Amino acid sequence: DSLKSINIPNSVTSIGDYTFYMCSNLISINIPNSVTSIGDFAFEECESLESIYIPKGTKEKFSEMLSDYTDYLVEIDI
Repeated sequence: DSLKSINIPNSVTSIGDYTFYMCSNLISINIPNSVTSIGDFAFEECESLESIYIPKGTKEKFSEMLSDYTDYLVEIDI
C-alpha cells in the first residue's frame, strides 16, 4: 500500500505477470529502455496509476499493454 511511484532499475529486463497487481496507491512508474517485455496484468487493479514514463523509441514494445490502461492513465510520456 505504501508504493506510490517506482523507478525500475536498468538491470531489469522484464516485468513479470501480475508484478504490480493491486498496488492501488501506485501513481507513476518509470520504465527503462532495458525492459523488453511486460507480463500480462502487470498493472492490473492499479487504479491510482496516472503516468507511465517509457524511453523514446520503445513505444512499439508496449503499445498493446498500454491500451489496457488508457482508461485511467493521465499521462504516457514516451
